[in-house]
Amino acid sequence: GGLSTSFIFQVFLPILDALALIHSRSLLHLDVKPGNIHIRHGNAPLLLDFGAVHPMSLGRTPRGQVITAGYSPVEQYYRGGHIGPWTDVYAVGASMRTCMVGKPPPPSVERDRSKPMQPIQSLMGERYPRFLLEAVDWSMEMDPERRPKDAGELLAALRRHAHEVPASRMSESFQTDSPSRLFDS
Repeated sequence: GGLSTSFIFQVFLPILDALALIHSRSLLHLDVKPGNIHIRHGNAPLLLDFGAVHPMSLGRTPRGQVITAGYSPVEQYYRGGHIGPWTDVYAVGASMRTCMVGKPPPPSVERDRSKPMQPIQSLMGERYPRFLLEAVDWSMEMDPERRPKDAGELLAALRRHAHEVPASRMSESFQTDSPSRLFDS
């Protein structure tokens, strides 16, 4: 927990870029979590574990779906749940939150009106820029229709603020709208 804004940008902008590419090919990762992000030399992230990849065209939670408490949104828990790129976006938001707070968020199935999760803005408002906290809370909305529709939308929202993050530790290719450099075919 408590990782710097620069580090979070350096890791998650390339991860979102890779997911945007995956989503553009009508696929879903469905197992994004800190344990599936390998940090290589120079803090270059690599998204791992494509064993749960699912075609978007099916649109429903597959049998035997991988569920990771804290990172899987509610629609992923139920057979017939309407999954889509927004499902991966939730997991990215949960992973960023973990990097800030130092522990996984509560499982989405435990987040309801009687036990809502405290917004990251109220927990970490003094430590992180508001735009980043808003992006995490937006990504983790319980209602999938209130989340970014895909990784590209969240990536674009974060890129709009890249100039506010110290660039000395960020790769310049992810501060602009450059084409994906990860997972090229």
